[in-house]
Amino acid sequence: MKSGIIHKFIKYIRNAEPEEAKNILSSILNEKGFLESVFDSLKEGVLILDENGKITYANHSSTQLLGFKKKELKNHYIQSIIRGSWETFLHSNRTANRDIELPHLKNSILNIYISPLEKEKKKAGTMILIRNLQKNQENESQTSRQEKLNSLSLLSAGLAHEIGNPLNSLNIHMQLMRREIDSLQENETSKILKNNLVIAEKEIQRLDEILQRFLHSTRPKFLQRKTISLRDTFFEVSSLLKAELEKQNIKLSFKIPKDDPLFIEADKGYIEQILINILKNSYQAIKKQGIIEIELQNLKYRIGILIKDNGKGINPEMMNRLFEPYCSNKKKGTGLGLFIVRRLVHEHGGEITIESQENKGCLVRIYLPKGIEKPRLVTKENKE
Repeated sequence: MKSGIIHKFIKYIRNAEPEEAKNILSSILNEKGFLESVFDSLKEGVLILDENGKITYANHSSTQLLGFKKKELKNHYIQSIIRGSWETFLHSNRTANRDIELPHLKNSILNIYISPLEKEKKKAGTMILIRNLQKNQENESQTSRQEKLNSLSLLSAGLAHEIGNPLNSLNIHMQLMRREIDSLQENETSKILKNNLVIAEKEIQRLDEILQRFLHSTRPKFLQRKTISLRDTFFEVSSLLKAELEKQNIKLSFKIPKDDPLFIEADKGYIEQILINILKNSYQAIKKQGIIEIELQNLKYRIGILIKDNGKGINPEMMNRLFEPYCSNKKKGTGLGLFIVRRLVHEHGGEITIESQENKGCLVRIYLPKGIEKPRLVTKENKE
């Protein structure tokens, strides 16, 4: 039977902010015996890595969540357990929030929070907290999440109704404007007006589509998949945002394989929505004269999308709640952007990771499968 002290300690850890929990765990981890029984009582998985990524500690829950025995985890490198680009985390002070799927465990989608450990103001290792997204661990959090989703559905329905009418009115007036402009004598001014009108019409149409897709995003819907070029889609999206970026003096830097269309089977509208949300988050985090670096990678089974900015970054406390609805660090933010992005990425069978260090920018990694099948992340038999 666990002592009352252990129960109280566990309750305190679960209710603590991630940064506070990290500091508590890292400061007492070297204690053996009693403290290990405390860590083994946690439902959350805890892994401690050394500077090279070798697992020096794994609690009982981490073995259950990852599907490995303790001896298969301890003294093994994290890269052999969970596939991914771990070099970034092991050699920097960035925190990250990432979802992973383990095919060797049925219906297992895990959320991992990655944070550096420091000793005497120097990097001494990395801590990973693991949660099971498929199974709510507390009735209170389950009820809270359901309430948020219900209110989000009501909000989206209200938005569709309230914004739909003004959009229809704008569309009618655009048609009237087109008639007037078409009747003008052909000159440089009329050409500029026509070009601006075409952009405005496309933006109104896109706003209507986004509104409908927002409604569908809160009420899951079958994807309208077709073969699309991710390269072309990216350039289309960057063209739509060009005016806003130029206004803030923000430049886009592209690193895309030459003459490679980067085909994937996906719902183009939803992919556009994902990219627009991520890019807007990036340039809104930059005050002035910033740069957003975009890299597309053609991997064996997946396409990688890397979007990096030099904005203000995300604090560790916010990192652990990034994908929750209504969670935002912006004064006028709704806290719905990343919630919707995560859902759309998952519906495509993809993976999203966000890495950040406060005041040093943010890096978003999205991996989408080329086909409809979900990407393989790790197998128990073949630990890459």
